[in-house]
Amino acid sequence: MRQIVYVSAATNPLSDKDVSDIVAKSQFNNAMADVTGFLLFNGTTFMQLVEGPDRAIDKLLDRLYTDKRHHAITVLEDNMIEKRNFPVWTMHHIRLNGDKQHRRETLARNMPIDLKSAVMRVVTNFTTLN
Repeated sequence: MRQIVYVSAATNPLSDKDVSDIVAKSQFNNAMADVTGFLLFNGTTFMQLVEGPDRAIDKLLDRLYTDKRHHAITVLEDNMIEKRNFPVWTMHHIRLNGDKQHRRETLARNMPIDLKSAVMRVVTNFTTLN
């Protein structure tokens, strides 16, 4: 089982409907590929954590690198894991905005489990990626 975390920048402004469409399609595709995870979006920058079979993650990365809706993809974490951290989320969407405290509160409400410290640091400081 493999887990990756990446960030990327939206190519153009995306409406809430655009992001909802991305999430819906991802939920379908990920369910078919046995991939789980979550997507964070702060209006301009995406951060996604996905986990699943190594081959499925490779195929997902191939699709991501050719998706014109975002660019500047940077993989922050790429690790082999023994078990999933997000077994029931084929793609959970969390919209982050506001100051650091608001982002922490949003994460606390949406993620009852601990994430790796490196991922949490990136999430908390998400606006610095803009």
